[in-house]
Amino acid sequence: MATEIHIQNLHAGYGAVSVLNGVSIAVNDTETVALLGTNGNGKSTLMKSIMGLVRATQGEIHAKIDGHHLNLRDMTTEQIVDAGIALVPEGRHLFPKMTVAQNLRLGAFRPSARSALETSLVQAYEVFPILKERSEQLAGSMSGGEQQMLALARALMSRPKILLIDEPSVGLAPILVHRVIDQIKTLKEMAGLTVLMAEQNFTQAMRVADRGYLIVHGEIAVQGTTSELYGSDLVKKYYMGL
Repeated sequence: MATEIHIQNLHAGYGAVSVLNGVSIAVNDTETVALLGTNGNGKSTLMKSIMGLVRATQGEIHAKIDGHHLNLRDMTTEQIVDAGIALVPEGRHLFPKMTVAQNLRLGAFRPSARSALETSLVQAYEVFPILKERSEQLAGSMSGGEQQMLALARALMSRPKILLIDEPSVGLAPILVHRVIDQIKTLKEMAGLTVLMAEQNFTQAMRVADRGYLIVHGEIAVQGTTSELYGSDLVKKYYMGL
C-alpha cells in the first residue's frame, strides 16, 4: 500500500516570527526526496511541523500510510509517531549516559514496534555493524559519525513507514558524510521506507535523492529531478558559486 506525504500551502513559525510561507511539497511512495537549503531557511521548521512539534498556522499536512489517510494537523506528536512516521532530529538527541543497546531499545517504544524489537535490533546491526561492536559503549562517548548512525538506527527501531531526517551531515567530516548518506540509502531500501531528508550538502543529497526542493526564505524556490536541479540558476548560485 502507498505511503506518502502531501503538504499544501503550509505557513508556520514561532510566535510572531513567520518561517514558512506557503510551502507545498510531496513525497511519494518509497521516494527519497531532498529538502535543500542553507541554515535559517525553514528546513527544520518544516520537519517539526510534520511531526506536530511546531503547529502550522495555515495549510494542510496529509499522509497516507497502509491505505489510511491521515490529517497530521489534527494529531499529536505521539499519534504521528504511532502512525509510523519517525524523525531523526538535527543534533541527534541521544541519551548520552545510556549504552548504544539501551538507546536502540528505547527506539522501539511504539506498540507495533515492541513485538518486533529483536528483529529490529538484528536489522539495525546489519546496516550499522559498528553499533553491534559498540553495543555496551555509552552513546555520549562515541564519535559524531557513530552517533549519527545510532540516531538513524534508533529511528529504524520504531519500524516507521515514513522517515524524516534532519541535517544528517552536520558536524561530520566529508568522508563520514559520504558514508552516512550511503547508509541512509541502504536503510531506505532494506525497510522499504519513504524518506524526506533535509540537507545542506547538495552534492551528497543528490547522490541518493529521487527529487529535491530548494527552500529559500521559507518558500520553495526550485523543485525537480537531480538533473533539473543541477541546471537551476538558483542552485548554481547557492551551491556552486556560479
